[in-house]
This record gives sequence, structure tokens and C-alpha cells, in this order.
Amino acid sequence: MKFITYPTLLILVFLFLHNKIIAQNKNCTIEFAVQDSTNLNLKNIKVNLVQNDILTRCKINEKVGVYKDVTMSIEFSSPDFIIPGIKNLKLQGDTLIFVTIKRLESVLVMSKKSIVRQTLNGFEYSPANDSLFKNQSLLIALQRLPFMYIMDVDAIGYEGGKIMFKINGKEKKGIGDSWNNVLKVLNAKDIYKVEMIREIPEFVKNQGYAVIINILTLDANLYGKTFSFAEIFDSRKNSDANLDFTMQHKKADFSITAASSSDKQELFSHTKVLENGNTNAENDMNINYVYRSNTANIGYGLRIDSANDFSINLALHKYENNNQFLILYNYPNSINNQKNKLINLGAGLNVSYIHRKKKFITKSIITVAKFGNEEFSNKLAYLKAGKPDSICKRPLFSVNPKLEFSVQLFVFLILYPLTGSLQFEKDFRSPFV
Repeated sequence: MKFITYPTLLILVFLFLHNKIIAQNKNCTIEFAVQDSTNLNLKNIKVNLVQNDILTRCKINEKVGVYKDVTMSIEFSSPDFIIPGIKNLKLQGDTLIFVTIKRLESVLVMSKKSIVRQTLNGFEYSPANDSLFKNQSLLIALQRLPFMYIMDVDAIGYEGGKIMFKINGKEKKGIGDSWNNVLKVLNAKDIYKVEMIREIPEFVKNQGYAVIINILTLDANLYGKTFSFAEIFDSRKNSDANLDFTMQHKKADFSITAASSSDKQELFSHTKVLENGNTNAENDMNINYVYRSNTANIGYGLRIDSANDFSINLALHKYENNNQFLILYNYPNSINNQKNKLINLGAGLNVSYIHRKKKFITKSIITVAKFGNEEFSNKLAYLKAGKPDSICKRPLFSVNPKLEFSVQLFVFLILYPLTGSLQFEKDFRSPFV
């Protein structure tokens, strides 16, 4: 045990009220400053501000934009001082917070826990020690880690690319792209530690990942099911539906996501040409545009035993574009309508098997198959009596399916101090016209 002295900091808040208050302005600024400019340690204080579950990092003498009448929490971080934070603070206007020394006291310091620590291959984060996010979901708390950011209320992202998530060192391939649903239902206070591994092996990079996030739970029970469904309508009679289901058990993981969306637009055009007061040409045209999108993803992962893992992931999509040009009236020419239709079908299958022969030898076989089909149709037709020709009556139709198949074999071997990897890939492509 050791006695040390530190300054207890007094926080003075000054509100600057403007002569003119604009009701439509929902934003204001907050700034942190120090009165004792000679104390360089005070200028090194870092400020973490959380509002609407979004973490904002700032420094002394830096203005930050925030929302009015919205609760926020403020945390001060300094290697030299222990500074109490502020919770449930609401602002009505531009605010300046002064941090200054009030008095010196002797205190007994037993230990101090660090929330985020840098390691040789990345960072470590302790959500249970985080006063700002320990009562939030792990999805929100992960923005504490460097280079992590909230994409929206339901997704977390990494600036470097795709994230490989693991739980207690094991990859849950059956969860697939549904990790955001799992992170959203996990409480940060139940997580012992989160490891961000930026120095990843080559065979992980070859799968398209940029970083590994390993969630350590100790004895926490993370098994269960999540389900969500949403249906959205708008004024253009568009319908967007989303379905997410994730199941995580001790031996198997299963996930399914399905989404359907549409966009409808209609445009009316009227043109008229006059010559000496007489109608020379007139045209009324109605343009209809319809876009439809349907996607589905199914994933299943099975941990056969401690040495064998198996997973399969299937992705399907169908995109359709329809453009219809309907001539309501056309003078003096005949009426000619046109319809363009573009359909894109695609599917992807990923099957992997991992065998751990020994502690430092891992063999994995990954097969990937993709199928794509694109269809374009352009049709012209007369609705009124006229003299048709071959161009107007001929439909243009083309089909171009393409099949891609690849087999990848990864053998990962670690023999200290030697590290090596072997990759084999073969593609079979068969275009048809």
C-alpha cells in the first residue's frame, strides 16, 4: 500500500444564453476548458461523452456538437488524476465546463482497473468495469475499442474491413452474418473480457477478414434464441420486410435472415408543340419504375467434438428492375409502348470442415460455389391499329448463366518458432449463352 496525493477537481458549468432562441434548432455545443493553464497535466485530460448510445471522444478546448434536452453521460480519463464523471446531464444551450483544482487530499489507492489495454497483437477491453456501457448491450459497448464504430442502432463496424467474431476462442460459423443480433442481446456486464486481435494469420485474411474479436465469457450462459421481424410501408405503397432468427446452442448454431424490399415510382409527362396556333404534335406519356429485391441467408454450424467443426452457409438473391413507358396519347404518330425488364438471380454456397489433429496443427477444407443468372427483356408492341414492322414486334431476350466453383484447402501448422500455411485453389467456370 502506498500513500499518494492527487487534486480533487471542481467542475464549474457556465451556460451561455443567446439573445435569440430559435425553436427549430435542436443542437448545441459543449466545450471543456481549464482555468490553470500552467498545469500541463490538466490539458492531457481526455473526455468521453455518450449520448443516444453513441460514444464521442474529445479533448480539452475542443467543441463538440450535441442534442438539446437529451440525457448524456460524461467520463474524464487521465493518468494523473481520478476525476468523477457526470451522469444524466441535459443541455439547453451552448455550454462550457471548466475543470480546475480545488484542494489536495491524501488517499489510499489499493488498485486501479484499466478498461482498454493495448497488447502485443491488439487491444483488450473489460466491459464489466466500464461505468458508461456496463448496463448496455455488448453491441453498443464494443465502440470502446479503437477503430470500432456504430454503423446504426443495430450494427457495429470496423474501419479496416470485415470482423471475425469468436466466443471463448471458437468461431461460430453457423451464426453467419447474424452476429449483430447476438451482440444486441448480450449484456456488457456479463462479459469478462473482449480481445481485439489485429495481427491475424494469413489463412484468416484469405477468408476476407481484417480483425478478430474474441469474446471471453468465463461461465456466463450465452446460449439461447433471438427473433425479430419488421414490416415498413411508405406513401408510395412500398413494402419492406425483414426477418432475423438466430439460435445458439452448446453444440450447434443456426441462423436465418430474409429481406424483401420494393420501390415504386411513377412519372407523367405531357408535351405539346404549336405552330401558328395549331397543334403540330402532342404526347402524353406515363413512366412506371418498379424495383424489387429479395434476399435470404441460411447458416448452420456443428461442433462435432473438440477436434472437428462443420458449417454450411447458403445465400440467395433476386433483383428485378421494371421500366414501363406507356403512351396515353400521341399525335400524329401511332402509339408505341415499351417495357424493359432486368432480372438478376444469384446463389452462393459455402461449406467448411475444420479438423484439429493436434494442439498446434489445424486443417480446414472450404468449398465455395456461386451461381449467377441475368435475364434482360425488351419488348415493343402497338396498342392501336398501325402498320407494324419487324423491329417493333421483335422481342430481345438473352440469358447468360454462369457457374463458379472453387475448392480451398488450408493447412495451418505452428512449430515454434516456425509458422507456415499452405493454400490450394481450383476454379471451374462454365459460361452459357
